[in-house]
Amino acid sequence: MITCWPEDGGPFITLPLVYTTNPDRPGHNLGMYRMQVYDRRTTGMHWQIGKGGGFHHVVAETRGQPLPVTVFLGGRPR
Repeated sequence: MITCWPEDGGPFITLPLVYTTNPDRPGHNLGMYRMQVYDRRTTGMHWQIGKGGGFHHVVAETRGQPLPVTVFLGGRPR
């Protein structure tokens, strides 16, 4: 976890692998989204609204439902 810029709100995990599924239909997304670390148990996701995970989040949020998310840290480099 690093704080990249003086104006950052705190430390971020910068290259997690974030897996989501589409709440409406079959389909999934594996992307990299910065995650701000708030405390030992809480993070915030920096969704890019024009990307796969962001699309999935909008659908779930519109329904008032949570979006299941799996985050992988330390993925195998290739």
